[in-house]
Amino acid sequence: MGGPPQPGEDQEVTVDLDGPEDGASDKEKDDFKKSFEQWKKDIAALREKYAKLKIKIRVSKIAYKKKDPDESF
Repeated sequence: MGGPPQPGEDQEVTVDLDGPEDGASDKEKDDFKKSFEQWKKDIAALREKYAKLKIKIRVSKIAYKKKDPDESF
């Protein structure tokens, strides 16, 4: 740990996003969903913007984990 990765070495970053708290109103859930969708678009735009650089950026998956899998969003 400490130095930059060697050429060809994979580096993994995990982004954890916390969704609305239990008991959140429908408006709070909708606002979160809209913000999350915008965040995904912003990340995609950054990847596209810097695709011309000789930096390899790979994001294989962006997902939101539900606190309660039985909840809708």
